[in-house]
Amino acid sequence: MGRHALRQTEEELHRRLGRLGTDDLATIMYTSGTTGNPKGVMLTHGNLISNASAIHELSPQRPGDCLLSWLPYSHIYARTVDHYRSLVDGVVLCLAESAETVIQNLEDIQPTHMSCVPRFYEKVLAAVRRRQ
Repeated sequence: MGRHALRQTEEELHRRLGRLGTDDLATIMYTSGTTGNPKGVMLTHGNLISNASAIHELSPQRPGDCLLSWLPYSHIYARTVDHYRSLVDGVVLCLAESAETVIQNLEDIQPTHMSCVPRFYEKVLAAVRRRQ
């Protein structure tokens, strides 16, 4: 369905892309306010592209690589290291079914890359210790 829709909208997409600039607003991330009042942080396309490109320069992924994403996209870390980076690198992005199924998803998908936070490694270590 997507390929069909692309054929119908390709001209309009190219027109919009031609008008898009790096200083144009891409997204608004809302903070929880843990260190002050909650607020919306306006991020431009240039902000997002520069961060994803910097990750690519430090640790490029290659065609054929597969990234498993399981972190919530409500946080900029997950959006940057998974979503935006996969677009810059041109790799397949697989979404875990849930945080509870990550281990099974790892086995099923066998990704070449996965971004994590320290709490994930603590849980893995605890699971390994229980099996010893």
